[in-house]
Amino acid sequence: MSVASDILFPVSNFGEVYNAGFGGNIQWRFSLGSAFQLGLTTGFFSWAVKEEKPVTDLKGVPARALAKLNFAAPMYLLAEGGAFIWWTAGESQKTSTDFNYAIGFGVEPRLSKDGDIRFDASLRYEGVARDANPITNVVLRVGVTFTLVQ
Repeated sequence: MSVASDILFPVSNFGEVYNAGFGGNIQWRFSLGSAFQLGLTTGFFSWAVKEEKPVTDLKGVPARALAKLNFAAPMYLLAEGGAFIWWTAGESQKTSTDFNYAIGFGVEPRLSKDGDIRFDASLRYEGVARDANPITNVVLRVGVTFTLVQ
């Protein structure tokens, strides 16, 4: 299991409306050999609207499947896909569920001698295919990974 906090840097048109976002996520990973893992990711993200825009803050919860490939310890590649449940509040209240994807790379060096606790940092590009205005971010993830079952 990996627990982390995220800083989301909006890009493209999404960055014209929203400031940097913050949140956190939990990943459950299951090893299929020493170099490959499958798992699930969920969490909570929030972006504050820029003051000059007539929209409201955006919040969301990802629910994604993940595939992680350890290609040169402690480095890895990551791909995710699934759903993103998002909502806004205020006068223009809206809720929707859309396709969510992420690709990235990271490092996961040992913090404990046996490797059961590891530092986990990654950089990913993440998008939500939301109508005409997709949610797109470059995301910095920093956290800790625990081995729960040997």
